[in-house]
Amino acid sequence: MKIIDFETRGNVVRFALGKNNCYDYSGDDWDDHPYEHNAGEVYDSYVEAYATIMFPFNYVVLTPESDWHYNGNSPFCKDDFKARKAPCVAVIKLTDNDYVWDVCYSKDALRADILRFYFEDKMEPGVYIYDGDLKKTLFEN
Repeated sequence: MKIIDFETRGNVVRFALGKNNCYDYSGDDWDDHPYEHNAGEVYDSYVEAYATIMFPFNYVVLTPESDWHYNGNSPFCKDDFKARKAPCVAVIKLTDNDYVWDVCYSKDALRADILRFYFEDKMEPGVYIYDGDLKKTLFEN
């Protein structure tokens, strides 16, 4: 299965998963940006399952609107995520040198030491509590 949409609530991320051979998935206004004000969820007919990941409190879950919300808009539409132009979710573990108000998507989403989730990434359905090694249990080989 693969990621075809996402939703976040604090440190919980729910990914909608679709079939690996499905390429025409979409939702209302996926070609309009900013996605957070325009795009709907992926159409139900494409969703096969969900994967929900809960991250510890010392992690920050970032989405593109995380740091652009002050001016009202992220620069992406959901078709951009589908084309893998940017990760839909970036997760950063805070260190002694990081403060929650200092991390932001535009600056930190491409750091080497973070988790990035893109549309089309392969993933297994289920509910997971992140323990430091997602790849061992969550992603398909």
